[in-house]
Amino acid sequence: MKCPLCGQEAEQDDLFCGNCGYNLLQDREQAPEESPAEAAPVPDAPVIGAPSSTPLEPSLPARTAVLPAGAAGPGAKKPVSTWLIVLLVALLVFLCCCCVAGLLWFVNQPSYY
Repeated sequence: MKCPLCGQEAEQDDLFCGNCGYNLLQDREQAPEESPAEAAPVPDAPVIGAPSSTPLEPSLPARTAVLPAGAAGPGAKKPVSTWLIVLLVALLVFLCCCCVAGLLWFVNQPSYY
């Protein structure tokens, strides 16, 4: 038995063509058993993936503008980095501690008046 799509030889009990994956069971249900003498010749069909007679020119990928790092387009905001946020919070905590320590030192000084 030959595959009607690609012409590859297949066993009688095969469900699908081993070459192209065509559903051979579909053909068996549509057409009852035919003798090989009565079967119509299968025209040569182009095989998928076979090289064609006309060479194809390679297509070039579409060019897209690539901006260098740090060069965002107009109106684009750069995201704030995490380390900068951590640094600012640590600086704020340090300044608050210095203010509290200075206030406590100033309040605990003896007055000489």
